[in-house]
Amino acid sequence: AADDAARQASMVITMAHELGHGAFTLKHTFADNNALPQGTTDNLMDYNNGTHLWKLQWDRIHDPATVLGLFEGDDSGASVNNEDEIMGYIISDAKAYIRMIAPPNQVKEPKEVLPQGTEIVLVSTTAANKFSAVKFLDKKEIYLTSSSNITAIIKLIKPEKYLVTNDFDAVVLPYSTSPAGQKITKDSYVIADKSCGDYYQVKENTSDNRGWWVEKKSLKRVGNDVDPTFDWMVNVKLDDLGSNKFLSEIKNNRAGINDRSNKDIYGINSLRMYTIVDNNGVKHQKGFFYSSMDQGYPDIISGTDFQKRLEKLILDELAKEGSYGSINAYDGEVFTWGKGFAVTGTLMDVLAQLIENKNINFEQIFANVGIKIVDGSLWVINEEGAWLKDTPPKKADYLASKYIRGSKVLMSFFIELAEKKGYQKEVMNAQYSVLQSGDGSANYPEYILNKDNTGYAENWNDESVTILAHLSHWCGYSWSQGQNRYKDTKGELGAILYKYIYNTVVNYPSVRQGPVLQTNIFTWNLVDYTLLEKLKMFGLTKPAALTELNSTWSSNLIDLEFKYDKQNIKRAVKKDSDKYVSNTQIVLIKMETGFIVLTFNGTAITYEEFKP
Repeated sequence: AADDAARQASMVITMAHELGHGAFTLKHTFADNNALPQGTTDNLMDYNNGTHLWKLQWDRIHDPATVLGLFEGDDSGASVNNEDEIMGYIISDAKAYIRMIAPPNQVKEPKEVLPQGTEIVLVSTTAANKFSAVKFLDKKEIYLTSSSNITAIIKLIKPEKYLVTNDFDAVVLPYSTSPAGQKITKDSYVIADKSCGDYYQVKENTSDNRGWWVEKKSLKRVGNDVDPTFDWMVNVKLDDLGSNKFLSEIKNNRAGINDRSNKDIYGINSLRMYTIVDNNGVKHQKGFFYSSMDQGYPDIISGTDFQKRLEKLILDELAKEGSYGSINAYDGEVFTWGKGFAVTGTLMDVLAQLIENKNINFEQIFANVGIKIVDGSLWVINEEGAWLKDTPPKKADYLASKYIRGSKVLMSFFIELAEKKGYQKEVMNAQYSVLQSGDGSANYPEYILNKDNTGYAENWNDESVTILAHLSHWCGYSWSQGQNRYKDTKGELGAILYKYIYNTVVNYPSVRQGPVLQTNIFTWNLVDYTLLEKLKMFGLTKPAALTELNSTWSSNLIDLEFKYDKQNIKRAVKKDSDKYVSNTQIVLIKMETGFIVLTFNGTAITYEEFKP
């Protein structure tokens, strides 16, 4: 009976062995010249009554078309995925101890190591990829070592450009100490075509994997376009619309723009998709956004030293909105570039400033990517070669801007335009010019300064100025509109907050929530206009504005209900009472524990009897 059981077990193993050959194209462990000796493993594909399979064998069973042949040499290996190809292996650990071939694969005594930085052939791996059988190039002897001691040499499907951040003497192979005879100098650019652990190859030797290998820590990934300008673009004549050459030139120009959404290159400073999660946990993509740090200031050449300081102070405050190359394509303003310049607002003024620039032909640069301005509105060429046009004032008619905001290429173009060294200062100056004119938030009123413009007047100070400048930039009752809007506040922060909040909610209906109650009682719309968050963030010393709000009106924080009285008039009724708020010209701001009743000068709340 025991013999029968043994024969039956042997038959099962034989059938499984043959099935491995026929159904899954598995080779013998001792096949060809790259193999382990016959009968030395417990593998199913050996002749030793083994029943185990190794990880690469299981991978081949599950996906036989894409897995490197278990015992194929480097000449017959195939791509391991759809992107990168394994070109070989290297000993990457200085303590790559040689182990016994037979299980349990102890380290051989006396201890020997495989030389670090030596290229090897991977013959096989054991179960769970714990150990690897390897051999040196053009050698037959097999060695076993821990799989963690070897690293694959991978050919990148697309070469990548890098900036060299430190001088480095290239080595002939990764992890090797053998010099390649080439010094890679700081601030130069190299193209990497292979990767191996901590190294990139920046000049290949086509006959093998030897070349110029550089440590990754000495390199910084950059886009392929590292020119300070777009001078590499072909100049497009927009009059040629309709010709195949015309559209081809625009497409080629666009294709050469760095993809600023590439997280491998730009990391957290990449162009990203703004996503929100609704109450049901469903994600909604709203549109692209981008922000980074400003690199310097525009040309500030007029005024006293104090005025120049003041203008820099305001610019530093507005830097919280983003950089001169920032992108916002996710809100109701369709497309916003730089310091909050929306196409529905003053973006066209900024673009007009660039077009009128006498030093750089920005009109041609825009044309080269299929963009032009006609009668103060954006036009853009789509992929089919047709013009899409903005036809304001209806937001639904901003076809060109909607096309731009949906295009990673054109979003990247605007970012690059603001950040390329050759255009950076001109873009800064154009945006600053608009900020200084008309309703611009840097167009501060003269009454905040003393008579000789060497300091502040009355109680104006850095805090009140930065808060009001930023509120003016955000929305509503700007200090640049009207000659004396905030003069009577004398720079007192509490008075500034009341005047801004009340006049904004009065003059801009979208800022209101619900109807206006009798005696001019307004409620601020915190859903669309996050006032409390802005007060928390705006100003030189955060959260000075929010602290002032809570302090000045601390006694005016009450819980309210909104009810109709017997005359069918809606009232703001103090909860659990028969009193309604009767002050005039006030704003109700919802807080976590009730409403702040914003009254003039922080005066007390007055009540009248509520008659339901």
